[in-house]
Amino acid sequence: MAKCDYCGKTILFGGVRDDNLRFCNEKCHQNGYAMVLSRKISQDLVSQQAKAVHQGLCPKCQGSGPIDAHTSYRIYSLLLFSSWRSIPTISCR
Repeated sequence: MAKCDYCGKTILFGGVRDDNLRFCNEKCHQNGYAMVLSRKISQDLVSQQAKAVHQGLCPKCQGSGPIDAHTSYRIYSLLLFSSWRSIPTISCR
């Protein structure tokens, strides 16, 4: 059985096809439009742009790279309440 390339649900009958991608309905097809477009971008261009971002200036402090994805964590705790979240950022060290 086929699976929706956007949400992962099993497609029993029908669905929407776009090139080699398959979606369970029109809503998933519209939400997965970025996936359809991303298939049309060459791997060389993606690698070139990723390298340019990695070696570029930091978006937070404007310092020299390398730039990478970092995750910080914030934890609050009061007597009966606790909150924990992760904060992903793209920046230098």
